[in-house]
Amino acid sequence: MSSYHYENQKISVNESEFEDIKKDSFIMYDKIFNFKFLPPGRGLWSMGTNITDCKKIFTSLNNCAFVSTKPKNPNNIEEIIKPYLFLMDNAMLGVGIGFDTKASEANIMIKGALKDKKVNFLVEDSREGWVDSLGALLKAYILGLEKPVFDYSIVRPAGSPLKIFGGISAGPGPLIELHKSLDEILDRYRGKVMDTRLVVDIMNLIGRGVVSGNISKEFFILN
Repeated sequence: MSSYHYENQKISVNESEFEDIKKDSFIMYDKIFNFKFLPPGRGLWSMGTNITDCKKIFTSLNNCAFVSTKPKNPNNIEEIIKPYLFLMDNAMLGVGIGFDTKASEANIMIKGALKDKKVNFLVEDSREGWVDSLGALLKAYILGLEKPVFDYSIVRPAGSPLKIFGGISAGPGPLIELHKSLDEILDRYRGKVMDTRLVVDIMNLIGRGVVSGNISKEFFILN
């Protein structure tokens, strides 16, 4: 039985507790083996693979999650963009995401990216790199910063194998389209306050980009 969780969370277990846990583990194993119950489908797909055992990405074990778009501090840009980054990051791990539209209650102004000033941004060939590029674009439009000019040159080309998650890469195309679509919609909101429609549009564009990138996922909205 793996002790990773206990070591990572610094949970101490005495011998008696360990024996109880081991007993429960064998009972669970028996019920799963005999199809008396099954863990989530995502768990069946990724548990014991390189995703969890090597990369330690345990979020992939979850079928679904939820995030509120209303920032705890509407003056903190990291809090404002966090829900959108959360959705993209987790959707790329195969987790279905639900969200609300309460960011429309936070009086978030879209200042618009500076048109005459730009900054180069090299997109890393990783899930984290794609998420970081989204964050850079959202920050530019919300805060009125230099518009990032994305360099996709090191993103693996379409047809390349995805070694950890399996399948074939769609290349940088879906990300390029996501950036382009966000540019267009956020530019229309220049000088305006984020409303319900903008929240939903951003989330749906992210979802479309993830699905186009060969990760099949679903989303639902809770108003």
